[in-house]
Amino acid sequence: MTVCIAALYENGKGAVLASDHMITANIPIGYEFENDETSKIHALNDDAYVLLSGNVLFGDQIVQSSRITIAGESLEHVRDLANVVKAKYQNFRLSYIEDNYLSSRGLTLEEYYGRQATLNPGVVQMIDDTMVNVDIGVQLIVVGPTGTGYGIYVITNPGMAHCMDAIGFCAIGSGAPHVTYSLLGATYKRSLEKSAVKDLVVRAKEISEVAPGVGGETSIHVLPKEE
Repeated sequence: MTVCIAALYENGKGAVLASDHMITANIPIGYEFENDETSKIHALNDDAYVLLSGNVLFGDQIVQSSRITIAGESLEHVRDLANVVKAKYQNFRLSYIEDNYLSSRGLTLEEYYGRQATLNPGVVQMIDDTMVNVDIGVQLIVVGPTGTGYGIYVITNPGMAHCMDAIGFCAIGSGAPHVTYSLLGATYKRSLEKSAVKDLVVRAKEISEVAPGVGGETSIHVLPKEE
C-alpha cells in the first residue's frame, strides 16, 4: 500500500514525481512500515525514473533487472524503457507462477505447456484459472524522455503497459483514487506550468494520506532535474 504520482507540465516539457515512503512486503508474513531512507522513485538511467507501489520485494527485483537491461542496451526513449520494464514484470510473474503453482506438481512452465494433453482436464483447468488470475501485487510508473519532452507509462498486472500522455498524469497504490479526484477537482491540465503542477501534486499526495497504507513522508522529483 502506498501512493506514487507522475504528472506532466507544460505539455510534456517536464514531469513532477511524488511518492510516500511506506514499505509493503509479504514475505514471510505481510507487513508495512514507513522508512525515510527507502525511496519508491528509482532512476532507470540519467533522465528516466520508475515509481513502485505494492510488494517492494517483488517490485525491486523487477526494477533492478530492468536497470541492467536498460544499461546494457543504452535505451533512452520512454516507450522502450517501459517495454523493458513490462517484459521484466511478465517474466517475474511467470517465475512466480512456476515456483508457487507448478513446481509442487513437479512441473516447469515448459513442461506444463508441453504435457497439457496428457494431464487431467480438471487439473489443467484449475491451473489455467490460477495462472490467469495471479496478481503479484506490483504496479509501476515509468517516466522518461520522448525526444521532444517527457512521457508517462503505467504497468499493471499481468504485465500491461499503457501510455498516459493523453491524460497527462498517473497515480498508483492505495492512495491513487484520492490523487485522481484531487487533480481532476483542481482542473489539472498538462499545459500548466511547472510550479502549478508541483503544487497540485503535493496537495494531491497530502489528500491521499487518508487512504490505508499511505505514509506521511513525501519524496518529490522534478524532470528535467532541477539544479
